[in-house]
Amino acid sequence: MTSLAKCEPGRNDLCLCGSGRKFKKCCMDSYSSEASKVSFELYNKGLYEEALHSCRQHLTWYRLCHQAHTVPFLKSGTKESKELLKIDIEALADITGLLHRCYFHTGQSEDFPSAIERLSDAVDDPRWRNKIRYFHALWWLLDKQDRKASLSVVSEIDIAACEDPEILTLFVDVSPPEMPFKTKVELLDRIIANTHRASEVLQYTILKGIAYCLINEIPQGCEIMEEAIATYKGIGADEKTPYGAFHLAHGLQIIGEFKGNVTVVRDAITHYITIQQEATDSDYAAAYFADIEKALGDCYSFLREYDKASQYYQASLGHEDSDLTKVFLARALVNLGDLVQARETLRSIDLSGFNEHAHYDYAISWSILATRSLEEEDLEIAKINLKEAKSFWPIFISKRDSALIDLLETSPRKTEGRFKSLIRALNRYVSLNPNVFGIGIDFNKIVEELHEKEIKRPSNKAMDSDKK
Repeated sequence: MTSLAKCEPGRNDLCLCGSGRKFKKCCMDSYSSEASKVSFELYNKGLYEEALHSCRQHLTWYRLCHQAHTVPFLKSGTKESKELLKIDIEALADITGLLHRCYFHTGQSEDFPSAIERLSDAVDDPRWRNKIRYFHALWWLLDKQDRKASLSVVSEIDIAACEDPEILTLFVDVSPPEMPFKTKVELLDRIIANTHRASEVLQYTILKGIAYCLINEIPQGCEIMEEAIATYKGIGADEKTPYGAFHLAHGLQIIGEFKGNVTVVRDAITHYITIQQEATDSDYAAAYFADIEKALGDCYSFLREYDKASQYYQASLGHEDSDLTKVFLARALVNLGDLVQARETLRSIDLSGFNEHAHYDYAISWSILATRSLEEEDLEIAKINLKEAKSFWPIFISKRDSALIDLLETSPRKTEGRFKSLIRALNRYVSLNPNVFGIGIDFNKIVEELHEKEIKRPSNKAMDSDKK
């Protein structure tokens, strides 16, 4: 078996990690298989500079393993060699995904496209070239917040023939919201069929269930989600992850909201609090706590415990500034009677990064405020935003139109009592906000270790025996 050292680039050649630096000044003396576990742990703790350094070391090591072991093995043409190639593509993509997150959090986003361009020849296979397109598209979506550019890049891939769950997920996320329901569900089924991590199977099956609920097929949607949760609960403890625990709690929350079941939502709260404590024990990054506390705020809003909801939204904002969280904080403040602070919160929001779903939530928050305050300016702002808000899901369209009609008939001379039923309807309605169907591609995800892919490599022991 070829030694890794024989596949190293020259001292003055570019490093294999994509940094753009010379090998001798980058990973030459530090690449290592041990960097894998370290880089994931550092990232989850929010130590992004250190995670980036370790991730580069691991990426260099894995590329050398591919060159030294997989490339020669492919000459045999065996089924095992082709399987090893697939493992390498998936593993290198996972490492590159972590690299992307590290670039983002360390303020080096503008350098990432150059880095992945240098990685384009890491594997000589069309599936890897599609991965490079995927990372370019992901960069446009997350770093530049340009959905049209992201869709343009990912559409260069033959989606009809694609079985890569990451690529399909991105395509669903950036596609126009008017995508036919049947097409969306077919894509979700393909994602689920090609996803191997239990946590992600749970995530996407819950999204499928939500899709049915949003076309008013609530019993079928909830049944799909309940079966997914039961399946995840039934797997071994070694297969469960913090990411899976989060989506289990999220699934319970959504089922409770669609069914109007207080008990299920309280069960979701119990799960969220458990993973919050586990995240504290593991010293996870602030961004993860922000997501958990936002979810807890949503649960307590559904339960009409607005004081607790407000506390959790504010705690979430203390960890990470989020305009979408402010949308829901304003809603809780209105229900607590603090109209002045709610108005100031809504006016502080920057809408430039909002997609149509987030803008829809924003419009409903203004509607709740206007219905409570009955002030002419609030009413006008609410009407304008409701007119501009879009929804393509049947469960929301009629309610949005009904709310707009009520507001159009409202004037400052009316009494608040006349609209108590509308306030109740709006609060119940927004607990099922269309944002629940977002795929949720972001940088807050707790990354899962790559170890299970590495141990599948037939030559793993031999690779570990290399000095590096």
